[in-house]
Amino acid sequence: MSITLCKTYFRNIGLERGMKEHKNPFNWQDIPSNAFDRMFHIESSSFPSVKQNQIDLEMEIPVTVRLFLRGFNQVYEADEKIKKEIEAYFTLALKVENRLSEQNYIKNVRLLSIFIEPFAQSNDNWIIGRIEFTVKFIKIIESEA
Repeated sequence: MSITLCKTYFRNIGLERGMKEHKNPFNWQDIPSNAFDRMFHIESSSFPSVKQNQIDLEMEIPVTVRLFLRGFNQVYEADEKIKKEIEAYFTLALKVENRLSEQNYIKNVRLLSIFIEPFAQSNDNWIIGRIEFTVKFIKIIESEA
C-alpha cells in the first residue's frame, strides 16, 4: 500500500500496449531521438491529501502520461495513430476491473483532459499525446484493532 502503486498502475498499461517507458521522473524532454517512437512517460510528483481520519488517508493524485510517436513524413497519419493509441491507453486506465481493484488501493481513476501536440514547434514529425488523470488513492495508516 504505497503511492508507488499509482505509477505502477499506469506503467503496466503502457507496457501492455507494447510501448517502452522513458524512466526519467522529471525531464520527459530528454528522450533520445533514436528511441522516441512508441515510448511513454509518467509524471506524478504531487501527492495532495484530501481527507484523513484515524485509519486512512485519501489522496487525489494528478498523473500525466505522455505517449510519443514518430510521424516521419506522414504527419496526418501519425495524428490519427496517436489518437488511436491515446484512446486505447485511457480505455485500459478507466476499465472498471482495473481501476476499482482492491489490490492496488486505487479507488478511482478520472480522465481530465487529452492534448495532442508536436514535440517542438520546429518539428511536427514527433507527436506527443498527453493524457491527464486524477487518481483517488487510499493509504491505510493504521489497521483497525
